[in-house]
Amino acid sequence: MNSRTNCTREQAIAEFTDLNDRFASLAQGRTPEQLLWRPDGGKSWCIAECVEHVALANRAYLSNIQPVISGAAAGDSASDSLHVGGWLSGLLLRSVSPEAPRKLKAPRKIRPLSVNVNEAFSKLAATHKDVISILELNPRPDFNRLRFQNPFVPLIRFTVASGILIMAAHAQRHLLQAERISTTAGFPGLAA
Repeated sequence: MNSRTNCTREQAIAEFTDLNDRFASLAQGRTPEQLLWRPDGGKSWCIAECVEHVALANRAYLSNIQPVISGAAAGDSASDSLHVGGWLSGLLLRSVSPEAPRKLKAPRKIRPLSVNVNEAFSKLAATHKDVISILELNPRPDFNRLRFQNPFVPLIRFTVASGILIMAAHAQRHLLQAERISTTAGFPGLAA
């Protein structure tokens, strides 16, 4: 999905399933030392910090999305597509996507301050499962109309569809970052 501004529900489910599998594969056969190794002389995040950050960001979004969905009137949405609702959501989507030209500083509440490697991967997998469960709701509310409070700027309300698309793009960005770390010169166990 990357920074696409729309997709079908099935494409979103496939994207989160793929993200979950690719993040999980980062841990397979790797030691905690490898998952906690930081490139750039320790200035950049390690693989586990990328995972923890995405898990924290997803949980922040889901904490605001899930109650809104629970309180929504039951009914099947006529549309199977998800699209970004408004220019501000589109701007945020582009700014957190892998294609974004510059890095943004992570809000304090989603910075990985201390990381337990196993817990980070488990927390992230749980958020992916929650997103997929939301996408599989049947009947489901209209995710393109239903709004939730942005967890980082409470005065702003996004559509649930926007939140899902933003979570996917953000996860993709940090997945690619984590995958690059494992091929960086100096990575423990990497053949020279």
